[in-house]
Amino acid sequence: IFKIEDKREKTPLEDVREEIETCLDSVAQDTRPEFDIEFGADIIAAIGSAYLSAVERRAVTLDEFKEFSREYVRDHGDGEEAEVAILNHLLAPYRRSAAGPRSR
Repeated sequence: IFKIEDKREKTPLEDVREEIETCLDSVAQDTRPEFDIEFGADIIAAIGSAYLSAVERRAVTLDEFKEFSREYVRDHGDGEEAEVAILNHLLAPYRRSAAGPRSR
């Protein structure tokens, strides 16, 4: 596939467009994408592990984060409810600190 080299900085929308083009090229050419769903899941787990490490104030492994997520899926089903519950747990400390000092 021919692409023109562009030296200017890309916008986020252009990056997304490029990712979609790459995906469509893989489908059209019946080839595996450079980065597959397992790679994407590992990236999400790495980021999630970092957030969970901050919440628990200890190092959390990828496997520990994956098990943490599986528990939420068992409790909330495999869908948006589990995703929202996981995000709420991981972001809770940041919400408290963003609210500023509490009055007594």
